[in-house]
Amino acid sequence: MKVSPNIFLRFSQQFTHFLYTPILGFAALIAMIKLAIYAYFLDVNEFGLLSKLLLISFFFSVAGSCGFQHLAQRDLPAEFAAGRYRKGIVILGKAGIVTSVTALAICFIPLFGFSLLGVPPLTFMFAVVHGWGQQIFMLVLIDSRSRLEMTRYSLQVLARTFLSFVTTVIVLMLGGDAISIVFSEMIITVLISAKIIRCSLHAAHLSISVFFRLSKKGYNQKEWYVSVVLLAGAVLSFLSVSVDRWFAANFLSGEDFGLYSFAWISLSAALSIQALLNAGFFPLLARKRVTESNKKVWHLTAIFSGGLLIIGLIAAFIANALAVWAIPIWYPKYVSTLPFFLPLLLAAAFRVSDFWSSFLIIIHRQKSLLVLQFLLILIPITYYWLSLMELSEVQHVPKNFALLALFLSAGNYIVTALMARATIT
Repeated sequence: MKVSPNIFLRFSQQFTHFLYTPILGFAALIAMIKLAIYAYFLDVNEFGLLSKLLLISFFFSVAGSCGFQHLAQRDLPAEFAAGRYRKGIVILGKAGIVTSVTALAICFIPLFGFSLLGVPPLTFMFAVVHGWGQQIFMLVLIDSRSRLEMTRYSLQVLARTFLSFVTTVIVLMLGGDAISIVFSEMIITVLISAKIIRCSLHAAHLSISVFFRLSKKGYNQKEWYVSVVLLAGAVLSFLSVSVDRWFAANFLSGEDFGLYSFAWISLSAALSIQALLNAGFFPLLARKRVTESNKKVWHLTAIFSGGLLIIGLIAAFIANALAVWAIPIWYPKYVSTLPFFLPLLLAAAFRVSDFWSSFLIIIHRQKSLLVLQFLLILIPITYYWLSLMELSEVQHVPKNFALLALFLSAGNYIVTALMARATIT
């Protein structure tokens, strides 16, 4: 059977697009090592507090732009493909202004005595500012991602990760605590973001004054509506990923939550890897939808996602065996986490390979995705909430939350994959 040379050409182009992944993989490895160092140097309770701050920060980095980040992420590849670079940069500027206003407003809430997850008001403000820095950094990275300049993007991520790693390790060596770690990470992130913004404006031939003047012009009603829909979907995705941690932070003691957060490092690493891979895969799919059919995009997603899932499930059992050997030696204070390590590793396998939500957003099925995710998490959230509220304290054990994480991860993967398949039949 004769094989068309075009097949090899297309495969070569797609393979070349992902040559940046070793750089991002190294950045993800540094990020995971950084969390492991935090756990090693901090006591269990302080590591639990740090995990709460990062959880709040993560939520803001998802919702702080009120959906405008996701709108920009969806639309910029098409804008740049059409050569409208200035318009794309201005879209990012608008998202940045919304993010900054949201962060400023939330920082005033603690003045009224508001507390979340038992975090003191002032400490809560540090978490929000950290999340603001993370959100701005993700916004400025959309520029290089949308241009499919993945090497530049990956080096930007690596620079931020490495500098953050070095700075926070020095802070820990000097006796730093959770708050000083969060503050140090925020400073590094903001400085790097400012550098990237200046380079992007120079490339688009925009001065800072013109950039801010154009960015202050609001979106039209349709864009606001789409951004809100995308925001709701992002929040639901966030809940499906982290609702187990929110419950754990509320129901577990400070020490038990620190233990659970240590085991959750594996899932955090998987989410980081998935986000880094999706950073390149999403704009590639978005462009392919313009040049090819939805069916072709579905096939590419199925190959990539299914292959990663098989690899991830095998790796989960290998990693669990390594954890049983290594944790008693290197992290004896966390040895009680071993019984619920495997469920979180299996959940990580499903999360790292889940690209079906991206596919549904790209083909503009975000409403269906929104309804699906809402129904998916409503049942387990309701069940666990009622059971944890009504049953005795013995039910408030970390393994219950690990099983919830596995249920949501596997359920989200399976249901979104089925919906994606239904869209092309």
